[in-house]
Amino acid sequence: MDAERGVATADDGASDDGFDIPTIADGEFLLEPIDMSALTPWERKVRKFKDCFWTLEASLAWCFGLEDSKFAYELDVKEEEEEESARAEARAEAMSEAEAAVAAASVEGGAARG
Repeated sequence: MDAERGVATADDGASDDGFDIPTIADGEFLLEPIDMSALTPWERKVRKFKDCFWTLEASLAWCFGLEDSKFAYELDVKEEEEEESARAEARAEAMSEAEAAVAAASVEGGAARG
């Protein structure tokens, strides 16, 4: 910061307004690295457009004080649904194992009586 003028200089690395907008370069919004050399020119253009769009969307969400961007929210909802379905499958499996154990016990009990 320039002490005489009270102005932030380029080498400070911080702004005086307190707003540090996250960018795609920070890696905060990047889901997985993409090998751009393996894409066709059209796919590269589409990928750059999508990256730009999601960066803009996340930055606007951050600027307006939203907890998550729509994209992050949708990923969270999908993850919660997958966890709930896994729990439901585990409950169903436990119920079927319990029913099988009761059936086996009743068959063994009937054989012991007869």
